[in-house]
Amino acid sequence: MVFQNNLLMAAGSASGGPAHTVGNSLIFEMGDSANLSRTFGTPTDNKKWTYSTWVKRGKLGDNQVFGLGAAVSSTGTKAAYQIFGPSDANTIQHYSEYYHGTGTTGNLTTNAVFIDPHAWMHIVMMYDSANSTEDQRQKLYVNGVQITSFSTETYPNQNTQPPINSAIAHNIGVVNGLYYFSGYLAECVFCDGQVYEASDFGEYDSNKVWRPKDPSGLTFGNNGFYLDFADSSALGNDVSGNNNDWTANNLAAGDQSTDTPTNNQCVISPIHKSS
Repeated sequence: MVFQNNLLMAAGSASGGPAHTVGNSLIFEMGDSANLSRTFGTPTDNKKWTYSTWVKRGKLGDNQVFGLGAAVSSTGTKAAYQIFGPSDANTIQHYSEYYHGTGTTGNLTTNAVFIDPHAWMHIVMMYDSANSTEDQRQKLYVNGVQITSFSTETYPNQNTQPPINSAIAHNIGVVNGLYYFSGYLAECVFCDGQVYEASDFGEYDSNKVWRPKDPSGLTFGNNGFYLDFADSSALGNDVSGNNNDWTANNLAAGDQSTDTPTNNQCVISPIHKSS
């Protein structure tokens, strides 16, 4: 079993000041069933999208949706999500079951486990079923590095359309009422119809620390959004220019935090416990 620490992020961006400062994050607590929700409209391209988010774990060992989740029950459960899980709940799974027509389920589950609750990590998920090359149809990056070692590695058939980015209800922090997230999220960015790399959302500073880049100049597409959690009275406010705002469920102004990828703060560790 490969263990993935994020000690590079534990110190924050230490040299010269970051090019892009992240002011706020949002705290999710699974015990509160906290999540964000929005029903998507007609996509620019349901076969292509990229989702980027910064994550700081608050609880280990439970299946938790830290990214987008979408499910369709009326045609049988067709789901897509990004989750810490599914077996030991500390790996990352990028899962996309087909929605329209027929196709192979895309499932990338890492061999590495991610168990550092003290540091921020940057996770980028890319979906491009229009690509003629199978292993280019789903990609996963952590802190700027593409993950290529998986315990499960299946890719969708060409032109498969998953629930994510279809005109249905979506959530951040849960899918189909399951797998609520506990921890912090920051800089949640979705680009509809665009295939971006991790380097479009982050960069290394002079100390080789991976830090955020300003995503505001990216192409967002019809369903795209950029959640910076800067407005405590409207936590789901989209600042991409699309006004694709999200509804905050069981979240309040007090769940806004200044613990961010560029201002990493100390937390009580769920790993090191006194006897």
